[in-house]
Amino acid sequence: MKIIFLAVALLALFASSSAQLSCSDMQGLVENYIDQNDWNNMLCISYYESSYIPTAQNGSGASGLWQIMPNIWCGQPNCPSCDNTGAFFDADANANCAYTVLVQQGLSAWTTYNNGDCYGWSICTL
Repeated sequence: MKIIFLAVALLALFASSSAQLSCSDMQGLVENYIDQNDWNNMLCISYYESSYIPTAQNGSGASGLWQIMPNIWCGQPNCPSCDNTGAFFDADANANCAYTVLVQQGLSAWTTYNNGDCYGWSICTL
């Protein structure tokens, strides 16, 4: 019985930590952290980079909703400190840092934007 309870608890923990955010959740994030003229592009970028999953990480270490590289962006304005790179998996922290990436490098910082994936984007818009 204890094993079943532990298995259920672990499944619940895994499911909650990797849950996909809804379109309305993402809209709220971009409204709070991103300039209005970039809202739809940043919604699109996050969709293709992470499928709106805050705990997404790729093989190179890019992390969170906008797949930001902690080793490059930690300690930068609005980004998590280098002592707390796990915060890149926090939706608000990742959105705030994505704003810094956007300001410093523009939309071209994301391959998905450069590939034209966001042209005609209409899945989740503001």
